[in-house]
Amino acid sequence: MKRQHKALTFFKGLLAILMLFWIVVGCVAVGTFWRVELISKELYGFEPVVAETFTVSESGSKPQLDVRYSYEYAGEKYEGHELCPYNELTVKASLDGALRKWLTRPDELKLMVFVDPKNPSRSSVVRGWARGNRIEGLAYGTFLITLGLGLLYLLFRPSRRVQDLF
Repeated sequence: MKRQHKALTFFKGLLAILMLFWIVVGCVAVGTFWRVELISKELYGFEPVVAETFTVSESGSKPQLDVRYSYEYAGEKYEGHELCPYNELTVKASLDGALRKWLTRPDELKLMVFVDPKNPSRSSVVRGWARGNRIEGLAYGTFLITLGLGLLYLLFRPSRRVQDLF
């Protein structure tokens, strides 16, 4: 009987650790969703400005695009070289084949640059890549948190009625 109780206690502890892991993974997924949501909200607050000059070059050794542009905002001239002020979105956008094809097309291109009104030296060529698969991450994270909490409750709930415990 003691051996069976010991095995059951070990099994409950192992399940509890697994459920806590699910909760942590769910919290990370939900946190990632909110981080990307806040980045997206910030980028959509940038004001559009037409770039005065614009050059794109591709490096054979690295898959990223080298973008250079200049723009005027509030009477001052600025230069930029990033697709986005957030590195992870810059990498994601520069690997996108459709964006690469659009930016390197042979005809005359009028580039729209999005400028941060609070800090005009900060600009972005893209802002839609902040979207990604946010909703799936939120759903996945919420599901894991709910599942982990529900199973933890089922695992550690009193086996008798509450009145009988006291």
